[in-house]
Amino acid sequence: MEFFQRKFWTASRQCAALDGKCSISCDHDRGECIQHARSIYANSSASLSEVITDRFMCTGGSETHRHEMTCKGDSGGPLLLRKRMRYFQVGVISWGTTQICDSKTVVKDDDWPSDARDFHISVFSLMPWLRQHLDKDLEFLKDT
Repeated sequence: MEFFQRKFWTASRQCAALDGKCSISCDHDRGECIQHARSIYANSSASLSEVITDRFMCTGGSETHRHEMTCKGDSGGPLLLRKRMRYFQVGVISWGTTQICDSKTVVKDDDWPSDARDFHISVFSLMPWLRQHLDKDLEFLKDT
């Protein structure tokens, strides 16, 4: 994913962190994300490994920076990255650890929890399945 700039968009919002950078954590870089999710599911009967599989990418803030978050209802929407003024879908919005959007409340940037995280299914992990089922209907970029 180093090919892409560190900017991502959801269906309705552009990520705008205080430092102008956004982060998408994949694979072994998801430690903080998984720790926060673990605290949320501490009293749940669900196993964390069942909830957060290797197919998930994580976005969100950190101790020092707040990033734009998704809202309830964004699930199923695209996670897009921009490279040279072109947009590429890299994920599908799945779920978040904190609900910051509410139709009755306007949430200001300073009110976002710094440790809130969103989880997205990686499109790259689904490529074999997508090609198998959609190859006749879509044109895929060549693998490099």
